[in-house]
Amino acid sequence: MSTQAEERRPASSSPSRGGKGLEKKIGPLPVWGWGLLAGGAVIAFILYRRYAAAQEAAAKKKGGGGGTVVAGGIDYGPSIATLQSEIQDLQGRKSEKGEKEPKCPGDMYWDPDADDGKGKCVPEPKPKPKPPPRKREPKGDK
Repeated sequence: MSTQAEERRPASSSPSRGGKGLEKKIGPLPVWGWGLLAGGAVIAFILYRRYAAAQEAAAKKKGGGGGTVVAGGIDYGPSIATLQSEIQDLQGRKSEKGEKEPKCPGDMYWDPDADDGKGKCVPEPKPKPKPPPRKREPKGDK
């Protein structure tokens, strides 16, 4: 009989919904879980407002200048253009009309250091010839 008495509960008592204070459940989460969720939402909202304000300020600051403005207010546009032209020069961009370096015929290229710094067209270096194959000694009895 004692097992039947333990299984039965009085009609007036309801099952426990959690502990006390922060451990008490409200819906699917305890009170501390709802607090963390609300705090995270507040932080996300503040960060979003800061981001939106920074974007708006950058758009106002850019104006009609035509340069590339970053958050720090530094215009990197001219620097980027200079770097791009230097990279093209290093990659061997061909000479065009109005440039300092003359065009060289066929398999020649302009060497600015040749002829005591005056520069001249010099032939492309030829690849080194392959060495002759080695003769292998046959394996066998010595």
